[in-house]
Amino acid sequence: MSNPYESAFGEEQQPAKQGVDKPKEGLDFSNLPPLEESDLTPALDELLARCEAFTQEATTFGQLLSRLRVVDHQVRGTGKQHWLKLLIEIEDKHQQPSLAGERKYFRLLQDKFSAIIVPMKALAEQHLVCLKQFHDEIDENYYAPNKTDLEVKREIERVKGDLLLQRQILHDAQRALVILKDALAATEYRLNSYINAGGENNLATAELVLMKKDRQQLTDGITHNFNYTFFALNLLDKASLKFGLVPQKTTAQYLSGLSLALESREL
Repeated sequence: MSNPYESAFGEEQQPAKQGVDKPKEGLDFSNLPPLEESDLTPALDELLARCEAFTQEATTFGQLLSRLRVVDHQVRGTGKQHWLKLLIEIEDKHQQPSLAGERKYFRLLQDKFSAIIVPMKALAEQHLVCLKQFHDEIDENYYAPNKTDLEVKREIERVKGDLLLQRQILHDAQRALVILKDALAATEYRLNSYINAGGENNLATAELVLMKKDRQQLTDGITHNFNYTFFALNLLDKASLKFGLVPQKTTAQYLSGLSLALESREL
């Protein structure tokens, strides 16, 4: 008796095959690489973990900034105002009693600068990764199958807060580097008085020129391939900064600028 379902589906029953079945034609998935664990992690959960990792490293970095007491090296005034004060004031609280003392102070400032800019660059790289993932994968339509809409909304707001915190930490580090940069420049100015002074306090012009060159490469970010000045904020920025983005710039523009700040710079 014929199969009553054959005509309904337009198929005829095939006789059973003997022996080994012939492989079916089609795509072969047997050689695909196994999925990485990160491929199975929802984007928002992965981003929250990255923000938490940043916070943990930033905690240690903040303690470093406290120990270095950079504010103790702050010079009075800036720019022309500062140099005018140096000309009319006799006392300078940072002035050292000898050339050896000024050299030692100069090296101290350089060491503190390097101690800050190296971990700051690492944090900036993490900030870039977090911000890029937020820009590329998280928006108002983001959906997580294991979370309610309210939970997703709260976690997105948490990420925004973390990005703002990251931006503020990097800004504070940038301010510390600027203080050290000004202190190094002021020390160079005081060293000028030792040029060809004779005796134990004699400083050759050639030595000072080389000291200035090394200092400039350090404080311009060339030595460490990092334009830390990217994280400077003006008064308008401080008033309107939103989750780590420079005001009046799109996320893409901010990401582009941050990427350039972290790229290797030619000497």
